[in-house]
Amino acid sequence: MTTYRAADGEYPKLIVVAAGPSECGKTRAMEELFLHDAPRRISIDFVGEVVQKYNDDALELFSIDELRDALVECAKHDRWHIALCIPPESMPDAAPRLARLLNPARTSSDHHSFPREVGGVAIDCSEARLFVPNMKSTWAAHSVSFVERGRHNRLSMFFATQAPQSVERRVTDAADHLLAFRTQEEAVWNYWRSVTSSSVADTIAALPKYHCAWIVKDEQAVYLLDAEREVYRVLDYAGHDMAPASPIPTEEVAP
Repeated sequence: MTTYRAADGEYPKLIVVAAGPSECGKTRAMEELFLHDAPRRISIDFVGEVVQKYNDDALELFSIDELRDALVECAKHDRWHIALCIPPESMPDAAPRLARLLNPARTSSDHHSFPREVGGVAIDCSEARLFVPNMKSTWAAHSVSFVERGRHNRLSMFFATQAPQSVERRVTDAADHLLAFRTQEEAVWNYWRSVTSSSVADTIAALPKYHCAWIVKDEQAVYLLDAEREVYRVLDYAGHDMAPASPIPTEEVAP
């Protein structure tokens, strides 16, 4: 299995967006490719599936107040995973509180934040359009700040979505990696065409189930992965086969 390897043993500061229809494997792919070794992690869980499907050892919390209290204890440990289960309708209140707690603005040269103090935190979200929607609102601006200044607070962001065209464009523009799964929806095809080309969008639309296109922006390359996350083809953004100048930072691990 191919997985992303953190540079120099440190968990990287990344932004990743995985897009595809329900039950396509996008959340599982993010788990396998990026999140499997995240030492400190907060999952924004709108549907309550993290503990049931991915990590039954995760600490399940149900409010920002519970999260704030739990982080005090988590700071004493090297590894932890919190599943924050909140309904989407709570976001107008939750987003600014999350930003103040995890992603404070820099107001002086002596800047501190919880993620920086503990060595970095990964935040993943089960549906990006509920956390960073493509809309103008005060609360959505707080969510987008996780992408705009999250790296400075040592945050890595991982988003899954069924509708990438409905996610705030600044999020997808800032993403280092995109994972694209098969879909026949024209709006999604148009989105992938705008990111790469019509040829690559056609390739994504024709992918077998559970396969994905791993778009690595700094290489301008599209890696096609099978259901076991093995690379079997590499394309440039025009859809031409290519041999990558340097491999993506991966390592081979046992399935």
